[in-house]
Amino acid sequence: MACATASLSLHCSPSAPSFLGRAARRRGVRLGHALVTPSAAAPRPRLRPSTSTRAASTGATRLQPATWLLQAAAGWAGPSQLDELVGLLVPREALLRARYASAMGPRVAWFMGQALYATSTFYEVDVGAVSGVVAAALLQDTSVEGGLRLLGLDVAPTRNARGDSLEEEERKQVGEFWRVNLTALVEVLQSDLRNIEAGIYPIPYDLRLSYAQQWDPRSVLDISSKYMQDQELVVERRRQGQASQARELLSQEDLAGRDYPAYYVRNFHYQSDGWLSMASAHLYDYQVETLFLGVADAMRRQGLVPLATAVKELQTHRKDSDGNPSIKLLDVASGTGRFLSFLLQAHPEIDATALDLSKFYLQKAKEQCREHTGKGGKLALVEANAEDMPFEDCSFELITNVYLFHELPTEAQRNTAREFGRVLMPGGTAVVIDSIQEGDVMFGERMLKAFPEFNHEPYYEAYTKTDLGELFKQAAGLELVETSTHWLTKVMVFKKPEDPSRTPSAGDVDVCNDTNMASTA
Repeated sequence: MACATASLSLHCSPSAPSFLGRAARRRGVRLGHALVTPSAAAPRPRLRPSTSTRAASTGATRLQPATWLLQAAAGWAGPSQLDELVGLLVPREALLRARYASAMGPRVAWFMGQALYATSTFYEVDVGAVSGVVAAALLQDTSVEGGLRLLGLDVAPTRNARGDSLEEEERKQVGEFWRVNLTALVEVLQSDLRNIEAGIYPIPYDLRLSYAQQWDPRSVLDISSKYMQDQELVVERRRQGQASQARELLSQEDLAGRDYPAYYVRNFHYQSDGWLSMASAHLYDYQVETLFLGVADAMRRQGLVPLATAVKELQTHRKDSDGNPSIKLLDVASGTGRFLSFLLQAHPEIDATALDLSKFYLQKAKEQCREHTGKGGKLALVEANAEDMPFEDCSFELITNVYLFHELPTEAQRNTAREFGRVLMPGGTAVVIDSIQEGDVMFGERMLKAFPEFNHEPYYEAYTKTDLGELFKQAAGLELVETSTHWLTKVMVFKKPEDPSRTPSAGDVDVCNDTNMASTA
C-alpha cells in the first residue's frame, strides 16, 4: 500500500500491470500508481510525488515521529508484548492512536485511488496529501481544517484531468463538496477511534500488520488486480444498462433447486455474478471499501456501540445452566460476514447465527469469522430468505442487519421487518445499519440521486423516501429508539417491548409464548 502515497497526478508507471494499461488506453485515461484520470494525451512518465504529497508525509512525521515504528512493532509483537515493549516510553492512548492513524491514512489513500480509477474521475486528487491530512487529524484529534492548517495544505481539486486550472465557480463548488465529504469521512474515523479508546470494542483485527489481506503487498496487489479486471466488465454493463448476467448462473449444478426471489437474481452494483459465485464473494468487501473510500468498515462498526449497550444489559440476567452469560444473536443478510467478524471479535461469548441467501457468501463468512469463533460462543450458518426465516418465534435476544433494506422492494421490506419482530424476544434489540435517506444529511441529496443509476440499485430511490421507523412499527411492532448518521451510513436501533400488546400493531406480530421463552432463555 506504500504506493498509495503517490499523487493522483502521476502518470503511467512502468510496473503497472499490462491489463491496466490496456484499460486506460481504451477509456482514455492516464494511469498512476493508484489511479487513472481521463486525459486526451499522456505526457512523459513523471514518477515523483507532488510537492503537497511530500509536505503531507513530512508534516505527519513531524507530528508523531514514532507512528510508523509503533505500527511496525504491532506487526511482529502481540498486543500484550507490544504494551510491555513500549509501555514505559509511550502512553497507551498515544500508542493506540498512532497505530490507528498510521493504518487509516494509507488505507483511505489506497481505496480513494482505486475509486478514482474505477469511476474515471474528471479531477486530479492528491491522495498522498489526503493520507497525511487524515493521519494528522486522527493523531491530533482535530478537524480536517485543523489538519490542513497543521500541514499547510489544501487537498481540494484545483485542476481537471487534463491539468487545466478550474474556473473559479467550478473550483468553489468542487472544493466545497470535497471538503464537506472529507470532513464527514474523517469524523467517522475519529468516532471509530474514540470507541476503541473507550473500550467499546477492540482495535480492529485487520489493522494488524500480520493481517495479510490488507498489508501483504502480494495479497493486496492480487485482489486489486482482480478488482480492476472486474471493473472493465462493470463499466461495460453500466454503459449498456445490463444487470441480468447473474441469471445465467441459475442453470449451474451447484445452484439447482434453489428458489431465489426475482429481485435477488440481478447484478447489484453491476458486479459480476451478483451474489451467486465465490468470485463475487471474494471481491465484495474490496468493492465496498473502494466505494466508500476505505471507511466502510468504520461506518459499519458504529453499529457496535448500541450493540455493546444491549449486550451489557443482557449479560446481567441471561445465564446458561452453568451460570455463564448466554446471548443469542441473529445477523440477517450476513453476506461475507464482515460486520459479524468485528462483532465476534468484540463479543466472542455470543452464540451467533449468520443468515444469508447466498451459499457462497456464507462460505466467505465462515472463513472471515473463523478467527473469532470457538472462544465461548458458537457460529451457525443458515442459507435462507430473510422474508421467511426458519426459526421459532422469539428465538433471539439480538438482531443485526447491514445494508439490506435499500436492496429490497417495498413488499420484501415489509416481510423482512415482520420476521424481525417475530423471531426477536420481548425486550430484544435490533440494530439496522443501512444507507442514509432523504433529509439525513445536508450534503447527501446529490449523491442519493446519482447513486442508484450509477451502481444499479433499482429499489434505492424508494428506500430513501421510506419511513423505516413507521415500517418496523407497523409490520413488526418494534419501536425506533435511536438513530445516528455517519457520513453515508445511518444506524437505527429498534426495541421490542416487553409486553407486545403495548404497540399499536401488536395484532400483526406473533406473541411469544412461555414454551418458546423457556427454550431460548
